[in-house]
Amino acid sequence: MFRIDKDELISELSLTPNGSAGWLTNKDEVCPFCGKGGKKWGIHFNDAGNNGVFFCFKCGHKTNLKNFLEKINRLDLAKINYENSVKISKLTPLIKEKDEGNENPIELTECKLPRKLEYLKEDEYLNNRGFNKRYYKEFKPAITNFFLDKKLRDKIIFQFTMNGKTTAWLARSKKSKEWHEKNLKAFKEGKEKLVLRYENSTDGFSRVLGGYDNITDTTDTIIIVEGLFDYISVDDKLHLYESDEIKCIFTFGNNMGTEQIKLLRLKRSVRNIILLYDPDKPEMIKSTALTLQKYFNVGIACLKDKKKDPGDASQEELLEALDDIIEPINFYTNNLV
Repeated sequence: MFRIDKDELISELSLTPNGSAGWLTNKDEVCPFCGKGGKKWGIHFNDAGNNGVFFCFKCGHKTNLKNFLEKINRLDLAKINYENSVKISKLTPLIKEKDEGNENPIELTECKLPRKLEYLKEDEYLNNRGFNKRYYKEFKPAITNFFLDKKLRDKIIFQFTMNGKTTAWLARSKKSKEWHEKNLKAFKEGKEKLVLRYENSTDGFSRVLGGYDNITDTTDTIIIVEGLFDYISVDDKLHLYESDEIKCIFTFGNNMGTEQIKLLRLKRSVRNIILLYDPDKPEMIKSTALTLQKYFNVGIACLKDKKKDPGDASQEELLEALDDIIEPINFYTNNLV
């Protein structure tokens, strides 16, 4: 079942109210179907706030949110619930043999980078988050003060490389998650202007797998975490950068799209996947695990301290979680809502 988080979509797409009929739009973005902008399109959410419709007032194109997000390459904002299919299968394992040789390469293209980038060699904020020379080189953090990119000011821009190409970038605010939550609340109350925590490239961002190019021909196990700083912490504390057999990669959020999974399948040596996601959304974790289990041997690692993210865990806590891998079926049973 397709669904979205209304507040997340409003924040990610910078939507603002447009008229009394309940439509929300972004005055700076054009309609992806006809190319016309200027408040000529909008989104109307259902009462539950988990779905809705897109409509362009200029060209008359109307479609569901899934088609709209697919058109703008933001299916990463979609929440896919596989619980019904799991119930039908009576929780039978979904592990299958990998289809060797049946996958066609995905064409990854270079993205357009923000203008006037000033690359960082040292930054106090990044250093405090675990950056060292290795990660400065891998993600090329930069800032820009270019007058046409005002939305990127006060953000650090990271680049992501896949198959040797810079396929996407992400701009991340230095302000805390709590600060942005307060800002979003104030924005909804009409008290403040919305400041987005993230901005990102549009073309191909939904297929990004951070650290993908570190996977070698002898890598058989991959640990998947939820974000850039989780990746840096796990990779560094477990010294995975020194290993060829075990590598860490990251997604943006704790779900994966079909193209991301296909890209993983193209790494022929990989047989085992360990999900080490933040523990706050067990429903999404089990959905992702059951999908991946069609192609890989999948396990789920859980920190004992549910209030901690992998990026905040010590080496001992990470090793303890990895020593107690849970099978997806058991994870599902233990987290029935």
